Amino acid sequence: MMRALAAALFLAGLLASDPVAAASRCLPPVGTLVYQVLNDGVPVGMVRIALDGAGGGRRIRSSVDVELTVLAVLKLRYQHQSEELWRDGAFHSFHGRTEDLGKRYEVAIEARDGDIEMTRNGAAKAAAGPLMSWVVWCEAALREARVVDPLKGKLKGISASFLGAERIELAGRQVVGRRYRVTRKESTGEVWYGPDGIVAMARFSTVIGTTGTVVLIENSTVTSVTQKPG
Repeated sequence: MMRALAAALFLAGLLASDPVAAASRCLPPVGTLVYQVLNDGVPVGMVRIALDGAGGGRRIRSSVDVELTVLAVLKLRYQHQSEELWRDGAFHSFHGRTEDLGKRYEVAIEARDGDIEMTRNGAAKAAAGPLMSWVVWCEAALREARVVDPLKGKLKGISASFLGAERIELAGRQVVGRRYRVTRKESTGEVWYGPDGIVAMARFSTVIGTTGTVVLIENSTVTSVTQKPG
């Protein structure tokens, strides 16, 4: 359960790509995004992303708070706080703290000379090549084959296939979403992007047979037009 819900959060908000190639189409918007996390349709937590700045500068503050109790037994407690900086339309740095059922992770990611430097709990992690994180607003990031998970400071392989456009319910209204199947080593799920290129919903099966879902419930962002992966 914990891994499945964390995967849903990860794929809803932690897709990664090349900031040099994507900067013109993946500049973060300004405003607030709020997602609700559900397990078999029952709310278990929230994801909040606040983006502010002007021009090519952005500060992105994110929080994740998920708790699942079954028969009065705590099964999942997942908390995350982070701040990310962008400069001139490109990813610059990320600093975050995560607590996962008592296990704590402190992650720092810095962009330097075309590569990134990443540390987890003070230990350096290999991370060659330009990456960026938290591009929940950028559908074009699905073109890339690698992702960085700043919640725990790991690099992942990823593949995505476009399944077509369909109507989904978002904040009580019907919108046309672009649906993708997204596969990592641990899991396969589906992600829907709204008309503005922002993740609207993500859904994944859990290891215990339930369904983890992340749904956009608040979007006050002002965003530029983003390219689609095709």
